[in-house]
Amino acid sequence: MGRISIRLDQEGLILAIRMTSRFLATFLHKIDAFFVDKLLIDTEFTRSRDRFFERLDALRPEITVNAHHHEDHTGNNFWMTKQKASS
Repeated sequence: MGRISIRLDQEGLILAIRMTSRFLATFLHKIDAFFVDKLLIDTEFTRSRDRFFERLDALRPEITVNAHHHEDHTGNNFWMTKQKASS
């Protein structure tokens, strides 16, 4: 059924976190977040939370910013705050 994949691509000092979602064989979304020097730009869709945090655990961002307010850029903001509070 629905499938989310996340891959990491290093581009110089910037780590691109690339999420793709599909339903059956249909491409739905391609969203990118970026990490550089403890700064995370965007948190992707909420439905990518588990896989997103698996990739993010080793990075330990200190600051998170969003490109704009849409859910594909802010979806995991709540979980980022919750995770920070528990660590």
